[in-house]
Amino acid sequence: NKDDKAPIPIWDFISADKNFVYFILGIFLFHLGNASILPLLGQTLALEGGRAGIPYTAANIALAQVTAVGATYMMDKLMKKGVRINIPILIGFGSQALRIGIILALTYTWSNPYALVATQLLDGIGAGVNGLAIMQLTKLLTNGTN
Repeated sequence: NKDDKAPIPIWDFISADKNFVYFILGIFLFHLGNASILPLLGQTLALEGGRAGIPYTAANIALAQVTAVGATYMMDKLMKKGVRINIPILIGFGSQALRIGIILALTYTWSNPYALVATQLLDGIGAGVNGLAIMQLTKLLTNGTN
């Protein structure tokens, strides 16, 4: 039937929007970079703290997860008030760069394990806000589909 539209292959749909491709690439690179930071931070803490490295690593993970929940909740409230989606994306990526810079500065100048663990607050903000941005973008892209 000529009235029926043929389904569009998913890769054609994805590659048709340059901004969407850049967003996917950015999220991929965010997670690729983020995945290497936590083990390295844990190793740095274990070198200085000996057996205390395991509790420090657990604190890194727990602090990031709790912060991610709070960051997602707060950003959802802001987006319901009309904040555009590009603001959360910029906050998410920016927190990652700031976190890496702080970790580097602390490692070379003042290697306090509590300060290094506190950098995980920025990890939680970045992960929570980017997670929300992914969901919001998916909502926008699939609006009106079955």
